[in-house]
Amino acid sequence: MHYYPMAYYKYNYNGNEIASNKYAYDHKSIWTSELEKAKKVISNLESLETVNVLVNPSNPHEAVLNIEITKNRLSHYWAISISGFILLILGIVLLIL
Repeated sequence: MHYYPMAYYKYNYNGNEIASNKYAYDHKSIWTSELEKAKKVISNLESLETVNVLVNPSNPHEAVLNIEITKNRLSHYWAISISGFILLILGIVLLIL
């Protein structure tokens, strides 16, 4: 079983109050199998008076509190990027031949 933090919060964007419960864009980047870790994240947020909310300016209803990516997820992106680069080089070489 995996847990991820879910925070309920309200924020103001251009004078409009909007509510959300998204902690991060990608739940797989922040999930944990330890319930206490997820609870700790929320309790740390509850102790703050104000929290920075990252808002998508083209759709202000899309907002999150966290955009971090875990090392495991980051290595996945690197693997995909490197594979794509190798395929690009291979395609250029085959085009030249």
